[in-house]
Amino acid sequence: VLRCTLTARLSVALAFTRGARRRQAVAEEAVAAAGRLGNARASAGALAAWCDAAAGPQYVAARREAATEIVETARTAGDRAVELLGRRLRLVALAEAGDWAGVDVEIDRYARVADAVRRPDLAWLVPLWRGTRATMRGDAAAEAAHAAELRRLTELSGSTNAELLGLTQGFVREGLAGRASVVVERFLELAPDLGDSAHCTIALLHALSGAPAAARQALHRWLDGRGAGMSEDERDSEWLPEAVQAARAAVLLGDRAAARALHELLSPFAGLFAIEGLLAGTWGCVAGHLVVIAALLGAEADARRHLAVAAELDA
Repeated sequence: VLRCTLTARLSVALAFTRGARRRQAVAEEAVAAAGRLGNARASAGALAAWCDAAAGPQYVAARREAATEIVETARTAGDRAVELLGRRLRLVALAEAGDWAGVDVEIDRYARVADAVRRPDLAWLVPLWRGTRATMRGDAAAEAAHAAELRRLTELSGSTNAELLGLTQGFVREGLAGRASVVVERFLELAPDLGDSAHCTIALLHALSGAPAAARQALHRWLDGRGAGMSEDERDSEWLPEAVQAARAAVLLGDRAAARALHELLSPFAGLFAIEGLLAGTWGCVAGHLVVIAALLGAEADARRHLAVAAELDA
């Protein structure tokens, strides 16, 4: 059991390297070991590590199945903390797949278990998620109420992650409204270690702020690095929302070369939703962004095809 647990944690630690294939192989080793052991906690930890290692958009359905298994295993073992972990992973996969009725059910189930546990460090996700759903409905009063509760629980928990995701939620809301939530310099102060993944956000902030030259430079840096320069195996949970941010920047800039590259990158994921940080926000379905990219490129037939998909999914 100890070896299995350490193997799972090693996979998580490898997130700080570029060894994506090794990381996933180590997680699969832990899952196989847990299956032989029949130990509930080891199994849940190994499956959670695998979900982290396989966080890219091509693994949405598989992560949903693994997260469901974590929840069922934890409920059998009576381990509420592990159950909450499984429900968080399941909820994000449901959101990526656009199963919003399922997301609402999962939020309520998570909230009931979190209330029983009485731990602010686990409870702050509830107002974060409910705030995102309020934004999707256009309910400003509910947005404000959930934001206030999120701030209260963030202070109680002292969670840096909660604070960062609260800021992410504000960034998405402002971005959807066509406004920059922060200036680029402040963004870099808040997130100094993001590296190449920050270029898409910098591009979008510059584009929204009316600095096209700086926006174009950052956009192409993202495309050369995290965009076309990243293999499918290396794509993580942030890759799809990053690509959508890049797409929004490309459209604002009228950058047809970037738009063509992004159309190719995003087309395989047209039926998914771009989810920011554990559902701190969503940019809507990918097909909706493909509509405006295709329109910019003058590809009217593609635009109509994407619009038919987007109209159904976003509704």
